[in-house]
Amino acid sequence: MMLAKLLTTIDSKKFSNHVISLTSLGPVGDIINRSGIPTYALGMQAGLFNLKGFYTLWRLMREIKPSIMQTWLYHSDLVGLVFGKLSGVSKICWNIRCTNMEMEKYPLSSQLALRLCSHLSPMPSCIVCNSNEAISYHKKLGYRNRNWRFIPNGFDLEKFKPDVSLRKRKRQELGLNEDAICIGRIARFDPMKDFQSLIMSALQIKKRNSNVSFVLCGANVDWQNEKLANMITEYGLTDKFVLLGQRNDISEIMCCLDIMVSSSAFGESFPNVIGEAMACGLPCVATDVGECANIIDGTGLVVPPKNPTALSDAVNKLIDSGFEKRRELGFKAANRIREFYSIDKIVTEYEKLYLSILSPDR
Repeated sequence: MMLAKLLTTIDSKKFSNHVISLTSLGPVGDIINRSGIPTYALGMQAGLFNLKGFYTLWRLMREIKPSIMQTWLYHSDLVGLVFGKLSGVSKICWNIRCTNMEMEKYPLSSQLALRLCSHLSPMPSCIVCNSNEAISYHKKLGYRNRNWRFIPNGFDLEKFKPDVSLRKRKRQELGLNEDAICIGRIARFDPMKDFQSLIMSALQIKKRNSNVSFVLCGANVDWQNEKLANMITEYGLTDKFVLLGQRNDISEIMCCLDIMVSSSAFGESFPNVIGEAMACGLPCVATDVGECANIIDGTGLVVPPKNPTALSDAVNKLIDSGFEKRRELGFKAANRIREFYSIDKIVTEYEKLYLSILSPDR
């Protein structure tokens, strides 16, 4: 999503963009494509490369002849560097968007891509990370580059903003009790997101505050996901969870919540959902991974990862503080995003970076 925001906000008089996906376009690719930016999908299966895809990539790079190739995530960093060099692209910029990934929980192709990227890391013109923690972590892994840049995520403050008028209507639409304390978790179903700790904490929250609802959405976050559904059922919380799956109305859903939770166990660098929730005026409870503590900075609460008790205690503390206190924290949160993380400010940082690594005649 940050890539989509960057491409649709960047100065089109200075930059002409093309996007190549190694796999399919997917929901984000569709957003980029609808904005009028040329997009291409190589159709490779996740983690499985093929000669046809490589040839198509090489041919596209020869046709487009980009001044800069900006890659996004490990597989793209690796493949982009190799085929960018083969295609004659001299300025290649990597983008890393995670921290301490527990790679044993992911496919061997991802583990191999990370190792190879570590060895090849001196070659890119620049490596961008969206948290300082990501820079430190990857240096420990052996990444070596002379030009590291920290550019955080940015947020569309016209789309993500407090809207009290949406609260009642959206709750009715989603079947939520008007008086319930609604706690949100927006994330795809993935080991790093630690839904197990979230559900364990939900049980403890329910014991102290019976009038709560947990609203979850994201890819594969629905009742058809047997693993997730069984976890919720095992703790007797079926009546407390609303699973919405992947949605396109996240900003509206946020406006009907009281608290946003991020329970990630590892790997997060700068979670978009934290910035979006804060922009909507929500106090957040997040685990101390990546940039989370720096983003929240006193407008919510930060707890250790993989600790359901600490997570539930923090949520209960915000519930007990009352509506007015939560609204005060949410107001501060929205102001913090406006001051430091507006999409316009962040895109300007990318523009400055790209211009700085080009030769003067370009």
